[in-house]
Amino acid sequence: MINSNHLLMPTLSLIPSYLYLMKLKIGTPPVEIDAAIDTGSHIIWTQCLPCLHCYKQRNPIFDPSKSSTYKECNTTQSCDYDLVYGDLSYSKGRLATETVTIQSTSGHSYVMPETVIGCSHNSSGLVRSTASGIVGLGWESLSLISQMGKNMLGAFSYCFSHEGTSKISFGSNAIVSGDGTVSTPMFMKKEKRGYYYLNLDAVSVGEARVETLGTPFHAVDGNILIDINRLWKHFNLLAR
Repeated sequence: MINSNHLLMPTLSLIPSYLYLMKLKIGTPPVEIDAAIDTGSHIIWTQCLPCLHCYKQRNPIFDPSKSSTYKECNTTQSCDYDLVYGDLSYSKGRLATETVTIQSTSGHSYVMPETVIGCSHNSSGLVRSTASGIVGLGWESLSLISQMGKNMLGAFSYCFSHEGTSKISFGSNAIVSGDGTVSTPMFMKKEKRGYYYLNLDAVSVGEARVETLGTPFHAVDGNILIDINRLWKHFNLLAR
């Protein structure tokens, strides 16, 4: 089991749909899943049996009835979730608590008992990915980074490669510093909590440069958000 003195750095794999998959183990005994990491999502979810409508995935679909640590939500609050993403893919299911284990390149495991996950019984839109589900890395309370505990400092960083494996780092190992390091302020908006916002000052294409200053797109508290689960970058046209 990993503690704050060990480095937590799982590997990521790139699949043809240009999603980066992170290996997790859920349940007792642990079952391995491959889930797409997403900074624009706030829940960890995986496809579960029984499956009313599920897409084909690489690993076997998780069967919660075979896990001794699976506990379905039974509070007076709503336990169902219904997620629809920007590309119209969706996941519908039930919240539960389960043991989540993350394997690090150091050989140690980070075990997270009673982690809130979504058990999806109706999902669509990830057909090309073969992923088991999504690992939400947003700032909301049910995301992976929010449930990892104080030892991880609420911090993560990643380095993507177009081939082979990539890495994502958590906790103190995620802090990037030293010569050549460039930083920029990050913002959270009240109307869209949980997303990571930055300020875009200008866009250049060739020798043409368009400033956001003087346009409706200009802001001082964030005008673009980071979403690593998107295949494209989208900008509204800047009227001049």
